[in-house]
Amino acid sequence: MMSSADRTALWAEFADLYGPWVNALAHDLEGIRGFKGDVPDEWIEYAQTRSPSALEAIWAPRALPRFVDYLKQTVMAVALGSSRFGPVLVYAIDPWYLGGDGITGPGFTFGGLPTPSSTLNALASTFGPLPDSLVAAWAAHGFLRLKSEGFLASPLAAAQSSLGAPTLLEPPHTVNGDTRPHDCLVISEPGGQLSIGIVRPTGQREWMDRVVWVHKDEPIVQSMPQRTVEGLLTDWQDAVWPL
Repeated sequence: MMSSADRTALWAEFADLYGPWVNALAHDLEGIRGFKGDVPDEWIEYAQTRSPSALEAIWAPRALPRFVDYLKQTVMAVALGSSRFGPVLVYAIDPWYLGGDGITGPGFTFGGLPTPSSTLNALASTFGPLPDSLVAAWAAHGFLRLKSEGFLASPLAAAQSSLGAPTLLEPPHTVNGDTRPHDCLVISEPGGQLSIGIVRPTGQREWMDRVVWVHKDEPIVQSMPQRTVEGLLTDWQDAVWPL
């Protein structure tokens, strides 16, 4: 169990790293209760208790079993905060970082309010049926920071100008190791020349649970080591959970 001094130091580190993103951070009982009515009740319960049942009420264990297990075993502390996109739930996790030398370290992720089911239904109508894992991630948080340092593209209009929106790319793309043309839906923009997307064979309506690197300047995509949406949330490029 963390000491009060360790907890204070932990959230001071978060403020140094992400102060421009998240402010009015609350990690004590009184501050957490101040968010009641503005966030789901399960956020309040989880921030106060870190109980597995509250975590499962936020996420969807059937769609993301490894990721939920990862959170159950690694979340050290939880806080609530405010951002320009609305309230956020902050998770302090160890391990979060994995260095090339195999050394792990703590870190943070944070996510916004759940995406309304009507918005998720509209996405499926626009783009076609999405992987259950991706739907579950968006149902838990309308935006979410990833280990890739970027954010999961947001279905929420208020966040899309800063965090990106799910975007269908044209023309069809070539997937390494597969001669068939594929459609690509970008689901994260971590920066640089590569985006992260999911694919489906052109002409197929349902999207595959397969994450890929997308080259911005050419219609080529490459498989990622994490392979699936759940892997993108849970694993590292060089290792899978549990380590």
